[in-house]
Amino acid sequence: MSLTPDEQRTVAEHLRSRSQSPQCPVCEASNMVVMEEVTLHPIDQEEDSSLPVANVMCKYCGYMLQFSLSAVGIPVD
Repeated sequence: MSLTPDEQRTVAEHLRSRSQSPQCPVCEASNMVVMEEVTLHPIDQEEDSSLPVANVMCKYCGYMLQFSLSAVGIPVD
C-alpha cells in the first residue's frame, strides 16, 4: 500500500496543524518528509487485522516516526 502525493500532503498538513515545525526527536532537524510507503502493524493475529501507518522520516539522520492513517484523516479500506 502506498500514499498518493495528495495523501502525503494530507499527512504533512496534519502534522503542521498540530505542532509548529515538526522536528526530529533525535537530531532536532526540521526536515521531516512523509514517505510514500505505508507500514501495516499487526494488531490482532487471530483476526489477521492490522493498523496502517504513515512513515515520516528525518532526511538528516533517518529517524522514522509513524502516524495512524485514520487519525490523520486518510480513509482506510
